[in-house]
Amino acid sequence: TSSLNYSQLGYLPKSAPFESVGELRLVYGATLDLLQGEDVNRNGVLDPNEQDLNGNGQADPGLLDVFTVYSREPNFASDGTSLTNVNDRTEISALLQNVLGSSRANEITTRLFPAGGQGGGGGQGGGQQGGQQTTFASLLDFYIRSQMTSDEFAEIYDAITINTNAAFTVGRVNINTAPASVLACLPGMDINSAQQIVNYRQSNSVNYNSIAWVVDALGGTNTPAVQALARGDYITAKSFQFSADVAALGPFGRGYRRVRFVFDTTEGTPKIIYRQDLGRLGWALGRKTRDTWVAQNTR
Repeated sequence: TSSLNYSQLGYLPKSAPFESVGELRLVYGATLDLLQGEDVNRNGVLDPNEQDLNGNGQADPGLLDVFTVYSREPNFASDGTSLTNVNDRTEISALLQNVLGSSRANEITTRLFPAGGQGGGGGQGGGQQGGQQTTFASLLDFYIRSQMTSDEFAEIYDAITINTNAAFTVGRVNINTAPASVLACLPGMDINSAQQIVNYRQSNSVNYNSIAWVVDALGGTNTPAVQALARGDYITAKSFQFSADVAALGPFGRGYRRVRFVFDTTEGTPKIIYRQDLGRLGWALGRKTRDTWVAQNTR
């Protein structure tokens, strides 16, 4: 397949990452129908002027609802100190002893770093046995090989990382909130296994404070999907970016404004990192809401 030369379409090369999902509109072939879906005004409901193309009575969203460019996660605690590197035997052993006690910590550490291993540091650590270095590819990999209980892992999850070479990790998918269509894009996953995760979290009392529950959701540590997820730093149970769709009215129902914000909390104090005026999409709260509001404020 020959590559498309965007200069032929009048584009100038940006040669930089996307700054917002709205830039997907500039990708060749990304039509408004694909991006917006049936929900043209992006209010989550099927309005009278919107087409129900598949006849399910719902406003099926487009690609804008399943993409983001805001997914960074800090590798430091709220007080600014670095998280514990699970690939460093000395660091993780100290954390386990502090949280789980010496006996249980020694049991787990010995399992993670076999006899003769030396603690590492700076992301290069691990135990060695027969010349083989222990290095964990992800926190899920660490959890599986530690054989900790899910409750034990949840106690240390907020304090650990596999990446100490950068202040932030980007691109992880939150398994607590991601829809099946997003989960299906992860390595080793398909729409069936993705829906399995969604069904599990909807039907069971899961511990949202860690990623451990995904192992049970997918059928155990030896399933192909779990093994694939463990081989890379793909998933998280945390979110540090949040969006808000704010609609406001002036006196007598006039002066309508609607703005979408994205807030980032990775550095503690929330910051607005994206703002888009959605007033052009029109009224988004439903006819009944407006009529009720106007009636109450014009008596």
